[in-house]
Amino acid sequence: MKKAMKIFTYIGVIVWSFFFIGNPLNENPMQKIDEFSIFYPYENVKYADKKTVKVLMEAYEKVDFSSEFQKGNLEEYDFYKNKYDLLLNNEMMFVLPETGEQYYLKDYEYIRSGENEDYDVRNYDYFFFDMNGDGAPELMMTDRVYFIYYFRYDKSTETMALWYQTGFLWESVHGTGAIRWDREGRQHLFCRLDENGKEICQVLFFERDHNGEMVYMAALPSFADEETVLSRRMRKYAYYSEGFQVYYFRVTEDQYEAMTGRYHEAAEESDQFRDEVTFTYEELFE
Repeated sequence: MKKAMKIFTYIGVIVWSFFFIGNPLNENPMQKIDEFSIFYPYENVKYADKKTVKVLMEAYEKVDFSSEFQKGNLEEYDFYKNKYDLLLNNEMMFVLPETGEQYYLKDYEYIRSGENEDYDVRNYDYFFFDMNGDGAPELMMTDRVYFIYYFRYDKSTETMALWYQTGFLWESVHGTGAIRWDREGRQHLFCRLDENGKEICQVLFFERDHNGEMVYMAALPSFADEETVLSRRMRKYAYYSEGFQVYYFRVTEDQYEAMTGRYHEAAEESDQFRDEVTFTYEELFE
């Protein structure tokens, strides 16, 4: 969760430097990229060569962009709804797994901030489905602006936990075990999560109009069970993002669409089926 919080906290922060940096993952320095700056000199960014693009294509093929909102065991919905209702009404505390700290919802982060000083369960939207794929439904809570909190009740230990959280604009629940971030339809981040809310795959890509020319940048996907190591050839074309700690490569429009097409198809499907698991407080609990 800490890693995820760092990722989404960085979103929106502009890095103003355009110099060469050293990267601990490789022995040679490489150029860095500021994907948020409107002044970044994309005209100087080299296109990746064919062999590098082939590596990128193969890596994107491994990413599971699919979207499915699993329902889990419908016969236990009433049991879990009761537990989540206790949470929302501050009759049950939840725990932060990393620290063991416990909170009532009204006392936690954005809930207790000035933006939400008059806490009311009716001010939020809720997603209710099996987010982690364990057969039991989880509850996601969002104020539609600042955060999405993912709560999981463990029946065996009788404890409520904050399974995952994000905190910035443009975030979406993509489906069971997946989240995404879409900034103005041109900048994207996708994460696949395991049953415990740990990231097992992350990929970023974006397109930008730079002085009348469209620029397409695709980051090399990262996988939790694989070390990201660039060949000497790939380092020639890599542009490193300090904030996201990924390597971007410039590709053509056709190459970009070939790599990201499945993502956009899945995103459209996700947006369609998410409505089926989206509720107001009254719809879900009353």
